[in-house]
Amino acid sequence: MLPDKIKVGIIGCGTIGSKLARIIEKEIAEMEICAFCDIQEAKALKLSKEFSRDIKIMSIENLIDKMDMVIEAASS
Repeated sequence: MLPDKIKVGIIGCGTIGSKLARIIEKEIAEMEICAFCDIQEAKALKLSKEFSRDIKIMSIENLIDKMDMVIEAASS
């Protein structure tokens, strides 16, 4: 039995976070983007619409609790 994919959440949906999400989705079969978080929720929603499946928009706390891996790509 193959292990489940690593559930990835990204904090920060600007240029860097968006690029990372696209790379992971297309090139890393062992990982799956499952959630986004951004201080500007509209950015997270816009990015989530690029994917063919439902990507959750979560608070930082929920994302950290529920994901196997968290990528922080937010500006200061």
